Amino acid sequence: MKLLFISTFLDSPIHCNRAPYNEQLIDRLSEDMDIQVIRPISWIDWLSYITNRRHKKKSIPRKKSILTSYPILFYIPYLGTRINGFLYFLSIFILSFNKVRNADALYVSWLYPDGYAVMLLAQFFKKPYMVQALGSDINELLYNSATKRRVLSVVKNANAVSVVSQDLKNKLIAQGVIEAKISVIYTGIEVSSFYPIEKNIAEQNLGISNKKRILFVGNLKRAKGINDLLVAAGKLYEKRQDFELCIAGSGPEKAFVDQYIKQYPSLIKYLGVVDHHKLHMWINAASCVCLPSYSEGVPNVLLEAMVCETNIVSTRVGGIPEVIANSDTYLIEAGDTLGLIDSLSSMLDKESFVTKPKSIITSYKHMANLVKNKLLTL
Repeated sequence: MKLLFISTFLDSPIHCNRAPYNEQLIDRLSEDMDIQVIRPISWIDWLSYITNRRHKKKSIPRKKSILTSYPILFYIPYLGTRINGFLYFLSIFILSFNKVRNADALYVSWLYPDGYAVMLLAQFFKKPYMVQALGSDINELLYNSATKRRVLSVVKNANAVSVVSQDLKNKLIAQGVIEAKISVIYTGIEVSSFYPIEKNIAEQNLGISNKKRILFVGNLKRAKGINDLLVAAGKLYEKRQDFELCIAGSGPEKAFVDQYIKQYPSLIKYLGVVDHHKLHMWINAASCVCLPSYSEGVPNVLLEAMVCETNIVSTRVGGIPEVIANSDTYLIEAGDTLGLIDSLSSMLDKESFVTKPKSIITSYKHMANLVKNKLLTL
């Protein structure tokens, strides 16, 4: 099968660590399929890259045999939500016509605008397509008046749909999507990279001191609970000063993070974007990994933390309760700052690993096999 993978949720010459799970999926699928990639880059990102001389091209951890094109993606920020899916379609149609025409099937990660563009391409070229929903594209876009109808059209017209949690599947079914079309395929992890290491050894490898440590990994946006975590950590630090908060990631709330760093310079350590292959050391050096999100699919960092036997502080949202045993005991409600403070304090003092997985956490290879089997039925 000649498969064409289309998504902005991939690395590019100017984006790194965009979506490691998709990079791993492509790598595994390429072992059994002839796969090519279209990774559009927005005109705004290209303009920023060209005008900022400090930016350097990023290395892409993708096999050279996987041919990838980077067409310029034209869209209208803020005001163009309703037409950006169509503009995405035109960007690929004009600049990658032959790639789409020569493919046997299309695969897209993210429902809108990516999925909407692929739906239009599939209809024009009469190709089957499979769409992967990751979390916010259902949790947020499905309930937005500007995108709901378009998101549902992508799902209902798809030949196959994969979601990363039962919670997301239930939400689609509630909107009238045929249940038989939807497969729950939990994301895998790189099992060769994530495994338990003694905390002191991980700290030595990172060149950091032996200390109790809270680790946040993710997009710095309100929906991920980064603001709640900073507030909670600050209040906890006023009671006890035997820990630090390490933050890995980037995003729109970086200014809020900087504000708290100025207020609590001895508490917060900003790590920037941590290379995914180095992340396991930081997870093993942490007393707990905290992700107090308001909406989620199934966050990979929590799966990786559990494999490393690092305790978790997180919220009872999305697919998170599906993967953590005793979730009623160890998860809190989103927005519960007092509960977050109590959970963080408790986990900082835990000597044993208690937030264990509900079932076996599988590999990217297993995930890719499930996706491949669905694709072969298109």
